[in-house]
Amino acid sequence: MKNKIHIKGFCDSDTKKVGTIIEDKRVYSSNKAIELAKKKKAVLILAAAQYKHEMEQICKEFGLKKKIDYITYINIRRPEAVVEISGICNLNCVFCPQGNMKIKKGIIPYRIYKGVAPKTILPEVKFKNK
Repeated sequence: MKNKIHIKGFCDSDTKKVGTIIEDKRVYSSNKAIELAKKKKAVLILAAAQYKHEMEQICKEFGLKKKIDYITYINIRRPEAVVEISGICNLNCVFCPQGNMKIKKGIIPYRIYKGVAPKTILPEVKFKNK
């Protein structure tokens, strides 16, 4: 139970993960998850932000209705601002596509950080360049 929502399981298009258990919940294939939603036995929560539009398109192609058969994670939770200054994540979460991304890794330039950070934290925090 998260955010007062009973989680039945996870869905992943990676066939190696289908049938495995994550946090005591079974991983279903995309087809099985869509089948459950069509039979009104589950509501899909699209949680992978990177693939949100692609997943929504697949749901629509299968005749699923937004906010009835599926919702996006943003509809459940208020957005949070996260600034990753290093561009490198040392976590290895099975549900995160970060490991598959081919983006340049490195430290965010100070001038960009200085411009973004005040919009995400308390205004009384002052920034000094070293």
